[in-house]
Amino acid sequence: MKIQVCLTEEKIARDFFSSLKRGKLEERFFYWFPLSVFAWLRLCQSRPYQNYRRSLELAKKASKELATGISGHSVQWLSLGSGQGTKEIPFLGALLKIKKKVRYFPLDSSQPFLEMAVAEGVKRKIPTTGFKANLELPEHLRQIPKPEEGEIQVISLLGNTLGNLGSSRLLKTLTGRMRRGDWLVVDGEIFQGEKTLAGYDHTLNRRFALAPLLSVGMTPEDGVLRFELGRPNQDGVARLSKSFLFKRAKEIFHSGERLSF
Repeated sequence: MKIQVCLTEEKIARDFFSSLKRGKLEERFFYWFPLSVFAWLRLCQSRPYQNYRRSLELAKKASKELATGISGHSVQWLSLGSGQGTKEIPFLGALLKIKKKVRYFPLDSSQPFLEMAVAEGVKRKIPTTGFKANLELPEHLRQIPKPEEGEIQVISLLGNTLGNLGSSRLLKTLTGRMRRGDWLVVDGEIFQGEKTLAGYDHTLNRRFALAPLLSVGMTPEDGVLRFELGRPNQDGVARLSKSFLFKRAKEIFHSGERLSF
């Protein structure tokens, strides 16, 4: 299993502690703790969480059309925020079915999910290298090899990844990397107000949202978890925020320090 580390566990731990002290957790920390990994996998398998199922079904439907639409025989597939890699599987399978030569580069900041994604590529005998990295940092993206001569590059942002980031800097980095004939594959949920919110605000997703806090010694009884949907910005992207409002004073010990909330 080949994984190149651009983002170390020590760096993630320091960033998490700094983020916790500020009272604001970035999206990537929700996939770091073992409890978060188990909660996410269970969420994906649950029937109430339709967002994951819709995204996977969309990938399955689009895979054949994309595979046949790619010119040339060789493909470099770069998955940004790959997670466990399940949404790329239909595309990779469709490419292999029509005898395309594929190299697969999943990128994620979560070591457990990255291992799963790399294993999916290896299982299909695809040359695969995982990159443990923060996809919001251009210097990390630059460490991924450029396509070889005659190789078409496909960059995927699946699972509402772009919506989570809302990052114009990431798009600029991708634009600089892409050439004529390359593909950018993005999925996202079409904004439907309260219906969109209802797709996230249910029991299993609440357990997933609380997992980072439970991992550092907090309990559900310490406060109230709220899901709030913001209005679409000028680009039409709406952000779903999760907040934990303390009902009582709470102290935890983390990284040798006392944190008070």
